[in-house]
Amino acid sequence: MSGQDEQPTGPSRASLLGVFRLHDFRLLVAGEGVSLLGDQFLLIALPWLVLAVTRNLIVLGAVLAIQNVPRALFMLVGGAVTDRFSPRGVMMAANAARLVTVAALAAIVLLGTVHVWTLFVFAVVFGLGDGFFYPAQNAIVPQIAGGERLETANAVVLGLEQVAQFLAPALAGVLIAGLAGAGHDLTGVGVALAIDAGTFLVSLLTLQLLRVRRFVPEDQAGADGGVVASIRAGLRYMWDDPTLRMLFTIIVAVNFLIVGPMLVGIPVLAARRLSEGAAGYGIIMSTFGGSSLLGIAAGGLLPRPPARLMGSVLLGLCAVFSVAMALLGFSGTLFQMAAPVFAMGAASGYLVVFFFSWLQGRTPAAMMGRMMSLVLFASVGLVPVSEALCGVLMRASVTALFVGAGLLLAALLVRAALTPSLRAMGVQMAADRRA
Repeated sequence: MSGQDEQPTGPSRASLLGVFRLHDFRLLVAGEGVSLLGDQFLLIALPWLVLAVTRNLIVLGAVLAIQNVPRALFMLVGGAVTDRFSPRGVMMAANAARLVTVAALAAIVLLGTVHVWTLFVFAVVFGLGDGFFYPAQNAIVPQIAGGERLETANAVVLGLEQVAQFLAPALAGVLIAGLAGAGHDLTGVGVALAIDAGTFLVSLLTLQLLRVRRFVPEDQAGADGGVVASIRAGLRYMWDDPTLRMLFTIIVAVNFLIVGPMLVGIPVLAARRLSEGAAGYGIIMSTFGGSSLLGIAAGGLLPRPPARLMGSVLLGLCAVFSVAMALLGFSGTLFQMAAPVFAMGAASGYLVVFFFSWLQGRTPAAMMGRMMSLVLFASVGLVPVSEALCGVLMRASVTALFVGAGLLLAALLVRAALTPSLRAMGVQMAADRRA
């Protein structure tokens, strides 16, 4: 249960204004919006700091990898812990740990005592905090804004990150450059890190002010056997459901076949085929970010697809990725690259809101943290492997990489279309809600 100001009054999706009438949702958006802006300052400051201290690209890659590995691995633990306690409690603990970590690094940088080993320690601890925070954040949204409000609430929360990515990096870069003195003065980096630490304080305050009460679910599957048993129970719950099993397979395939080739392959395409060079690459990535934000907005504001068509809508959105990847393989101009990237961004934004809301709407409260952690793990776990493999395959043919990825995804989608439960996913969710 949560402290909400009003209850939904009809079957239609809640308006954006209606969602913001919720006291807890306003606090969540305010706190996490500020925190996300701070995270972008960290995203710019950390690589700059590593290069300034070491001037070593291998160390840079190692620090970023060490931050990402515990984040991915501990997401499953974070989901299990969230289900045992409360999303708000886990979010506050994770933010407190990240606050102390970032504040300590900021102090070390400003005092001029930073060493390479401190960067590795920071990366590990901060990555661990991320691994606990994000499953809890996704699990708290349906507690605060469930039912017909869920899609709109998810769109706002997911859109915050896109807005932060648009606004904050340039501000962070100007700050770091503006405060830099002669040589490799790291004052700007230290101030940027201190700003990020301050945003965690804002997030902690808003989380403390939430009215959402601790919900103790009746089903504590796996709770008596420890965290590992809880994770196994979550995996078993997903695997025993044919619809969830196929959907998670699609998530893994999209991230392995689409995200990895895009991150590695699009810079290569831009460098080899575009006369605009780096500027063209920037335009393409901005196109993806802008269209993703449009897709997220559409997912939150447009009417929910009819229950009987939900499975077809999901498969159709994934088919956009397949076709767009094949087109990218043969593209040779800025427009030919930007058009399929725009389509993928819009489909991606809508799909994230669509899938998160569907999953949250049919997942028992006792399993919410674990299901959210599985989604996040499936989304990030294989991307580094995909990136490494793509780097090898591109030596043979960039075109074959993109076309092959599109065809493999298309084959999986044909198989998914033959799954009766997937085609009926919307009807199943409606039945679950009535029950």
